[in-house]
Amino acid sequence: MKSLLLAMTFALSASAMAATPATTAVTALLANGEYYGTNGTEKCSVKVVTASDAVSVFITTKKNSVGFTVVDSSSNYSVNEVTGEVSATQKLTAPHYLQGAAKVLNMTTNDNDEVEVYISTIATNHRGDDLSSYATCNVAK
Repeated sequence: MKSLLLAMTFALSASAMAATPATTAVTALLANGEYYGTNGTEKCSVKVVTASDAVSVFITTKKNSVGFTVVDSSSNYSVNEVTGEVSATQKLTAPHYLQGAAKVLNMTTNDNDEVEVYISTIATNHRGDDLSSYATCNVAK
């Protein structure tokens, strides 16, 4: 029984280690740098900053500036190995958020050979008021 448990632990560890690192997945879509694009008719920009074990993505629009950092060793992101889509979530805690809040990053390519970058914060305050916000930008690869 112990050997079966040990074998399963090694198999799960190996599969977790085989996952595409966030830094690799994000830079496969957009390398380090700043990119200019649009959100409908508005101009926006996306900045990608990669460190040795983490990647940060920032979206700046006329009304909003928001960022998201993903660490390679974290378990809060996923990579679609077929499409290259990157999704990540982060739990936000604050005393005034009802049952916490979440921040979401999504990066994917579209039919126009652009990368769609989306960062959203989903939150409700203790009174039940919606505090959600988002920023999105489509940039050329």
